[in-house]
Amino acid sequence: MPDVIVIGGGVIGLLSAWRLAQAGWAVTLFDKGQPGAESSSAALGVLAPQAGPSRYSPEWLALAHASLALFSALADELRDATGLDIELRDEGLLYSALDDEQWRELRDEAQTQTAADVPVTLLSTDDARELEPALHHAPELRGALHFTAAKQVENVRLCSALALACEKVGVTIHAGSEVTRLLHEDERVTGVWANGEKYAAAQVVVANGSWANTLTGLPVRPAKGQALALAAPFSLTHILDSAGIYIVPRRDGRLLVGATVEDAGFDKRPTAEGMRHLLTHAIRFLPALKEATVLSHWAGLRPRSPDDLPLLGPLPGHAGLMVATGHFRNGILLAPITARLVSEWVSGQASSVDARAFEPARFSDGL
Repeated sequence: MPDVIVIGGGVIGLLSAWRLAQAGWAVTLFDKGQPGAESSSAALGVLAPQAGPSRYSPEWLALAHASLALFSALADELRDATGLDIELRDEGLLYSALDDEQWRELRDEAQTQTAADVPVTLLSTDDARELEPALHHAPELRGALHFTAAKQVENVRLCSALALACEKVGVTIHAGSEVTRLLHEDERVTGVWANGEKYAAAQVVVANGSWANTLTGLPVRPAKGQALALAAPFSLTHILDSAGIYIVPRRDGRLLVGATVEDAGFDKRPTAEGMRHLLTHAIRFLPALKEATVLSHWAGLRPRSPDDLPLLGPLPGHAGLMVATGHFRNGILLAPITARLVSEWVSGQASSVDARAFEPARFSDGL
């Protein structure tokens, strides 16, 4: 019998399982498909904690910065454990203005970020182009805000590395095995039901993203995101962001463009309208992308909570159950700190960061 069952084989589930196994727990992981095949592989791998809309509270920002600080060590640890390079890059992100109104907003944004202790540099058009020569292809550029601490990771390689790392430390992975319900005795979760069989465990971690609602009743819904990979006639060094659209360079020369935010249920088919939306914004920013070749087009389902904040921690009335979902657009970014918290909670240790603002109990009255 495993000590811990982890439900969900995305980056958060895999990294949590790995950390738990490293801490000495016997861990079994269930995934309804192949580990890493859902939103973790569909993501763009942008790691950019930013102050912004009201949903990004100081607690969220502290959580995001704590997680970002763990990535360098994680990349080294995975390379040592598996021989795989997750391609962590630290050139930063350029948030760009394309008209005078956006430039005024960007200058206000610089003050907001600075007040929140987010390291940023406000750049003129010439300074931005000197830092990122590809911006010579952006004729409407008015200036940019350089988020100097932002990073990126090759998230598909991250999924592969974590799956291999889990295997090497003895995590039992049941791919293609959907957990359809939790097992209870009184108010304690005692295991799961999967593939017509019961699996007992002392503790269960629900980390299955957009599907967490079916097991917990928590208000998590899928938010569809579409993205493209392009072969462009120029190279790019920094992540570019304009009007909410990212253009992300990969070491193999591809440019990833994304992502939409759609309320489409569990329909993750890429659409012509999604492609049109992404290309329209990308080409307005960098008109030379008219000559780019579309290499691939895909969609994923991000787990979204009503307040756009993650759901982390025990669920009231369900002893032995931990929840780690609802990360919305920041699942890759928040994975290292989430996995650390899961391991600490399961092991009965004090939390290394204050996660009270993300307790699932804030929604338990509606269950």
